[in-house]
Amino acid sequence: MNSKKRVQKHSKFNIKFYSVALYAKFFVFTCLLGFISLSTLSVDNLLLIPTAYAAQGISHTVNYQGKLMDAVGTPVVDGSYNMRFVIYDASSGGSQLWSASTTNGLPTGTVASFPITVTSGLFSILLGDVSDGQVAFPDNIFNNDSLYLGITIGSDSEMTPRKRLSAVPYAFNSETLQGQYASNT
Repeated sequence: MNSKKRVQKHSKFNIKFYSVALYAKFFVFTCLLGFISLSTLSVDNLLLIPTAYAAQGISHTVNYQGKLMDAVGTPVVDGSYNMRFVIYDASSGGSQLWSASTTNGLPTGTVASFPITVTSGLFSILLGDVSDGQVAFPDNIFNNDSLYLGITIGSDSEMTPRKRLSAVPYAFNSETLQGQYASNT
């Protein structure tokens, strides 16, 4: 009988020990998971504040295509033509906000000509393409309500009227939320 009590007492001890050990393991595991989760979360995520993420690698260029014709409406001769592309904040007059090529490499510097290949009167250019030697667009240029593209060919005066830029270049502003990048959060 004495041995029966001893076995019963011993098995109660084992059950209590295993229960405590199991709870301790669960507690440690839960704490580790919580620590790992907290180390990857920001305060915004803990407070359930939605975070906006911007697309990476958006090309900051604007495709512009045109057709050059002479005074009687015939396409100009194939070749390379020196052109100037300038973005203004007004349909006439106004301030220069950007130029494809400048003498000092700054968007608002002295405008310089840029050689463009014309075939059958047609030309195409990616405005703001720095890999092509152009000046990059300033970060905030597409925050303006109205932008106009002025084009000059050779030594002629600027073509009129200036071309108003449509909504597509304004999508560059959607990369940020009014200048705030997702990495700023």
